Amino acid sequence: MFLIKDLEIDINPVKRASNEYEVEHCFDSLFDKIGLTYQAQHRILNGKPDCLIGDIIIDFKYKISNKNLHNWVNTKGKQYVQEFFDTRSKYPSLLIVISESYIWYYDMDFILRNKREINEKSIKSLIECLLEPKSLDSEQFAILFGVNSPLYILSYSRLEKHFDDHSGEKTVCFQQWKKHFRLAYHDEEVGKELFLRHSYLSMLLKLILYKEFINPEQYSREYFKDLENYFELLGISLFHYDFFRWIINVHELCDDYFEILKIITLKATDIFRTIYQEMIIAGVRHRLGEYYTPESLCNKMVEKQYKLGDRVLDSSCGSGTFLIETYKKIDSQFTLEKNERPSEEWFDAINNIFGFDINPIAVLTTKANCILYFKNKKEWIENISINIYLCNSIDPLEFSEIADIELGRYYAFCVDLLDSELELRIPGEALSPSNIETFQALIKSLYNVWEDFDRFVDTWTAAISNKISLKEFYSDLDSPNIRVIHKFFKDLFALRKQDKDHIWLYILNNLVGIRLLLLKKKMDLIITNPPWLTYKDADHKLKETMKKVSKKFDIKPGAQNITNIEEAVIFLYKVPDLYLKKDGKGKIAFVMPRSLLISSQNQKARRFEPFENIEFFEFSDLVFNIDCCCMFANYVDKNLGILDVFKKYPLYCYHLDANTMEILDQYHLEPYVYFQEKKNEKYLVKKLIKSERKSEILPCHLSDYYNEFIQGADLIPKVLLYCNVIETTQSDKISIINPWISPQAKGVWKKTPYKHARVETSCLFQATLSRQLYPFYLKPYTIFLPLNENYAYSVSTLGPFSRKHWNFIKNLYQKEVKKDLFKIGINYRNKLCSNDIVKKNQRMPFKVVFPNAKRLTAAVINDPNGRIYVDSTLYYYGTKNEDEAYYLCGMLSIPDLAKSVKIISDTRHHHKRPLYFNIPKFKKTHEQLKISTLSKNCSQKIKSYVLSNSKVKDTKIKNLILNELREIQKLGINILRSVDHTIVIHEY
Repeated sequence: MFLIKDLEIDINPVKRASNEYEVEHCFDSLFDKIGLTYQAQHRILNGKPDCLIGDIIIDFKYKISNKNLHNWVNTKGKQYVQEFFDTRSKYPSLLIVISESYIWYYDMDFILRNKREINEKSIKSLIECLLEPKSLDSEQFAILFGVNSPLYILSYSRLEKHFDDHSGEKTVCFQQWKKHFRLAYHDEEVGKELFLRHSYLSMLLKLILYKEFINPEQYSREYFKDLENYFELLGISLFHYDFFRWIINVHELCDDYFEILKIITLKATDIFRTIYQEMIIAGVRHRLGEYYTPESLCNKMVEKQYKLGDRVLDSSCGSGTFLIETYKKIDSQFTLEKNERPSEEWFDAINNIFGFDINPIAVLTTKANCILYFKNKKEWIENISINIYLCNSIDPLEFSEIADIELGRYYAFCVDLLDSELELRIPGEALSPSNIETFQALIKSLYNVWEDFDRFVDTWTAAISNKISLKEFYSDLDSPNIRVIHKFFKDLFALRKQDKDHIWLYILNNLVGIRLLLLKKKMDLIITNPPWLTYKDADHKLKETMKKVSKKFDIKPGAQNITNIEEAVIFLYKVPDLYLKKDGKGKIAFVMPRSLLISSQNQKARRFEPFENIEFFEFSDLVFNIDCCCMFANYVDKNLGILDVFKKYPLYCYHLDANTMEILDQYHLEPYVYFQEKKNEKYLVKKLIKSERKSEILPCHLSDYYNEFIQGADLIPKVLLYCNVIETTQSDKISIINPWISPQAKGVWKKTPYKHARVETSCLFQATLSRQLYPFYLKPYTIFLPLNENYAYSVSTLGPFSRKHWNFIKNLYQKEVKKDLFKIGINYRNKLCSNDIVKKNQRMPFKVVFPNAKRLTAAVINDPNGRIYVDSTLYYYGTKNEDEAYYLCGMLSIPDLAKSVKIISDTRHHHKRPLYFNIPKFKKTHEQLKISTLSKNCSQKIKSYVLSNSKVKDTKIKNLILNELREIQKLGINILRSVDHTIVIHEY
């Protein structure tokens, strides 16, 4: 069968076209190649558009301006559309204009709905739209219906019009959807566009289920409503009263899509997987930290951890791939004849699978995927539980427990009505372990009759009459608890009558279902790919949760690493604690960022205190855009002592092919060293490396200089501070400067904030940046700082030009950042000044520096006047002793030290790790003095070369100091190896 995804498209002939005919010829050839039936211009309408395919009009252009295109659409384009209508009694679905550079899509109001640059992806999307629908897998389904498809473009415009015409942003369902999404997204991204995308996907999901299960000849709005009841009566809460139900009111939209969908055959068991990923705006998905797990990896993890009968939870289920793979695993262990009823063991296994997600559309997508999976068993679907809940897995409870004189203990269920908030009360007894399942059954029973009656008394009677157990339990309205429960639902029903209820039963059912799991149904296995958001990208509420959870489990990193707390690690500790059995048999299988194994923010998390029998997967290449690993373990609930961490290691690890998931290698992982910051504190577990690589590392032994080296000052934003001197006047007392703009500058800091500013030359200092750090030499930049002749921050004592310039850049920073430029930009955490005077360390005549990231390189800054300051890209040590400075520079330049530092460092940063090795205090020994002399020679050579050449070459630098560096290596390596390896480094 011909597959669009396998089609090779060469866009070069289109790009090289020199006239309209050549553009048309390229596409005609492509249409012929794929066997597309079309009518060329000489065979169709009198107005002669270039091409007609089905009910889509296509015209080709060459180098057409926006103005000419607009005129053509509103003249000739309208003529073609009208002639189509005159001959066929219906309007075409699309007017498409194609040039050598773009594809334009117009609706029948002649509004431009999309403009796509000519590339392979846009052409494939066009072809999929033009072809007759057929048997589709998840990728083909996304091409035909996804956000880049013509079908989506047109439907979005119809959804948007209906949404705007009915003041959609003021509706309860939109505001409640937004409330749930804001748990993880920045507010500005949670708006109409995302909501309409989700509503569109919801429509596709429901129409496909409508087609597969109801199977009518044509779409009917009333039949579509019956689909809701069809699943509700089977005990499956699919989308009754969900956030997206409004879409059935968009005129004829569902009708049009059903005509397309009804002739399509679906091949994939997870048909919505690819389109689901598209429906989250890319930047938003990144902020949420969603990275979707390949089916092959899900299968591998399920095969490894799942045992028949396990109660399983995916706490971030996305489109449900882990759950589908678990269903497949269950099916593989049973042999069923066609139409044979599965055994009770099969039903028990299937009904023990659960999924949570914070994303409302993920919940709906997973439910739809799961139901479609069981299509061939639909006669028994009434006995299958689709246990998918809308839930913030690490903070699931939203009932507020309150005491009341009359009711005793009760729970508040708050209903946000936009202009007010209504607090409804549920007796505590209803949500107790002994009664919660009956209360949930009541909710589901009310679900089924919620819209059938105009009076609540009839609704209540019908609901409790469905089951004998409900009638027996809830008939006595004289009971105080039953009376309060009755009033609770009566108040909800009143909101429905006022057209203010759309989703409250949906939300209530979720809350009760999740509470039931927390109280009574702990899991045997949690298998998930949690969100990979970091603290700095989270909203305020999530930040507070991350700090609270990391503190509770004693995995909170130090102050310098707080912004790097990872939500995935929070999930790893919090989710098993909430939902997993704590008898030592509960299992986890987590997809995790590889930073769990290597990064400094996770050195407490790597104690893995609540986990035993730990194993990992690592991969030969990237599975996602970020390097990942998989963790497997048993969960235990016991207190561990300081020394128990040694029992965790080494850990067993499988190295897998990133594509095939085949095992390529097996090895052990263990920390290269442990740290203890204070006596009797638990150990910090440094980066995990292969056990055999420990022999490649120099002996770990904390340097005497470890606490002497400190990080430089922030000195940001660079565009406001770093500068180039254009010229000087008044005997060099006044300098005219322009800003220096970093190639890495972003946003507003990429723009030029001033030109030819005059400042007193006394306020121009020099500062470092690692980009001009070379072996043994650093070339500083010019920087403007509001410091007087006494190195003090005192604006009133500055010269008039400097004071004016300082006030300008300070106010600009205040306007953009709403913070003080000196306190936050220049002197954050007092790294430059103490009591507003430059620190002595920064003014030392000799400063030894090395970078916090990338390649280990060291240099000495010779600064007799104390006017060269170290920035935060470098660590430095200030001294008055020139020999000591060059000795340290030489030791930090030893090639074998750089190799060891690379092995033990994070993927990018090494910070103070060069000082984890034996660099002893300078005591003027013969070896130390010899290293110092050699380093001075290197420094002089490199300085001379750098200052005399506009282009600096690494190979030239290497050759210049090759002999000296060999001598330094020979002397220094003996010093570094003169101590034994320390298993635990004590920082106290």
